[in-house]
Amino acid sequence: MNRSKLFSAHELPQSAAIRLYQARQTAGQEAVAIEQEADLSPDERAEALAVLKAVTMKSVSSVLGSSYQSYLEGSGEWLKALAQTQEAQTQKQ
Repeated sequence: MNRSKLFSAHELPQSAAIRLYQARQTAGQEAVAIEQEADLSPDERAEALAVLKAVTMKSVSSVLGSSYQSYLEGSGEWLKALAQTQEAQTQKQ
């Protein structure tokens, strides 16, 4: 289910779409900053990304309410990948 269908099907306000977009942008920027932090060990980097993912998922859940699970199964794939380090993503390829 794409975002526009999700929002119309669950009668979510436009403000929810804006907050979701902002959460995604912020999480992406923070993930890049964590990846670029030279002082972090791989374990510290993974832990920081896991915390970022948990905080972001909680934020998105509060925006979407009962529509959260539907979002995760569709457009929310980015949340599942958020805590993966570049190193882990490279190893998968």
